[in-house]
Amino acid sequence: MPSSPIVLAAGHLDALVRRDPVPAEVVPAGLLDALAQVPDPRDPRGVRYDLVPVLAVAVCATMGGARSFAAIAEWAGDAGPELRAGLGLRGAVPDPVTIWRVLTAVDPAVLDRVLGSWVRARLAARRVPGRRAVLAVDGKTLRCARTSAGCRAPPAGWTAAVAACPPCGPGWRPR
Repeated sequence: MPSSPIVLAAGHLDALVRRDPVPAEVVPAGLLDALAQVPDPRDPRGVRYDLVPVLAVAVCATMGGARSFAAIAEWAGDAGPELRAGLGLRGAVPDPVTIWRVLTAVDPAVLDRVLGSWVRARLAARRVPGRRAVLAVDGKTLRCARTSAGCRAPPAGWTAAVAACPPCGPGWRPR
């Protein structure tokens, strides 16, 4: 399994475009509500972190440029208390091993379906009639790199969908 989720996402872009749009009322509006649809495969004994906050941290950290389990844990540790609370993390931040165990235990097909449906619904809600929908996954866009004109480019695609939705909220920008 590649360590970069971007590599995994690249193979699914065509499928996202070809699928029939999911009605917005069927897909939860918030990222946490969407991730709550992913079943927790862990034995409930000894679970320190709920599944949804760990998945939400992984999604937001990946969009912020994290490319490893250690980077996801570092992103969570660097996140402010308000953002961590918005993601559902109470108390300590999960370590890289915990994040690895959770992400390798979750059924990737289910997670892909849930996130894909959520992203498609967010894109459909923001789509301008007569214009094609674009989902940007390149690193420069995700990190809000400077354009040729020298100004910072606004987040696009998946990042914009998350930036407009709780828990990240308005004004959220990847680092």
